Amino acid sequence: GRHVEVLGHVHNYPRLLEGERGPPTRGMGQIAPAPYLSGAVIERIQRDVLQLTVDAMNDRGTPICGALFVDLMIVRGGQPVVIDYNVRFGDPATQILLSRLRGDFYACLQACRGQGDLRSAVAALEIDERPRVSVVLASAGYPDKRTRGAKITIDEAFFAGEPDLWLFEDGVRWVPPTVDEAGADVAGWIETTGGRTFTVVAAADSIEDARAKAYAAIPYINFEGMHYRTDIGLGIAEQLSAIP
Repeated sequence: GRHVEVLGHVHNYPRLLEGERGPPTRGMGQIAPAPYLSGAVIERIQRDVLQLTVDAMNDRGTPICGALFVDLMIVRGGQPVVIDYNVRFGDPATQILLSRLRGDFYACLQACRGQGDLRSAVAALEIDERPRVSVVLASAGYPDKRTRGAKITIDEAFFAGEPDLWLFEDGVRWVPPTVDEAGADVAGWIETTGGRTFTVVAAADSIEDARAKAYAAIPYINFEGMHYRTDIGLGIAEQLSAIP
């Protein structure tokens, strides 16, 4: 209700199409940590946005104990501008963020309920500081409509053999085995339920290498109507050099 701990920050690609075109989504890909945030800007966000928000909620008698997910734009001069709040873990940004953490994350959750010290629980976490890139694989029609029921195939052995690669299931469901009209066994499968279907997350020593690893994994997943952005993390060095 009073203390704020920052678990990390993520650069989000919210538009559906390459070059930030098309309708907005909750995110078609991310980079973590956000490569253009200096320590001074992070401190400013924590002081002038996060702590002030928590203090104000406490003062009005509605303290927040849990997760506060804040969408921000950083304008010239490093000024943070709030777009919106979510009182939850916002996905898919949370997927790439939590992939960086090792240790007893459950202790952090319990501390938010008053069972333990939040500072100590967060300090005990190990954080993998290597850059990582995520790419969202969406179903046909996203984000305007839900197209369901496309059968999914995954080369599980490929992902099992890649320690710096994560595959998060989002809009999927398991169809259990059954028996057809002729009495033959039919194996189960997974299929889409619409919207974001998977998020591929890759870690490496550079954004470029993490990007290459994430995109190299996509051909090992297949379902009808699958689409994704091809420019996540592309040209980030040039973009950083252009920031005043």
